[in-house]
Amino acid sequence: MSREIGNRQKYDESRWFNHWHRAQHDDDAGGIDLDFVGCCRECWTPIYLVEATEQKRRKNAHVAEELGRLANVPVFVIYRDPTRSGEFLVDRRELPGKPRWLKESELWDALMALRREHFWTCLGQRAGG
Repeated sequence: MSREIGNRQKYDESRWFNHWHRAQHDDDAGGIDLDFVGCCRECWTPIYLVEATEQKRRKNAHVAEELGRLANVPVFVIYRDPTRSGEFLVDRRELPGKPRWLKESELWDALMALRREHFWTCLGQRAGG
């Protein structure tokens, strides 16, 4: 089920650290704003990481890749082209091959497959196995 941001102003204000950091530090103060960490709703284990962009150039996702490697989870770099409604260019960083254009439903299916895969591990751990 889709969820909308109930209070856009509050959401924007919650990004205070990003705004503060950009205002206080020059370009030498490196960091990334990771866009999403997909987690299990039962045990809150990270399942995948998402770095999203609308930049036309290929985004440097080295830090996200390293975080994914350390956490042992897949990393998706997702590009949204406003001229291509309902599609995303998806680069699953740990898999070989070029990024692919996926429909929203295909991207959702890929993310849900990772959640389903984790579910059985999580279920076994909760059951003591």
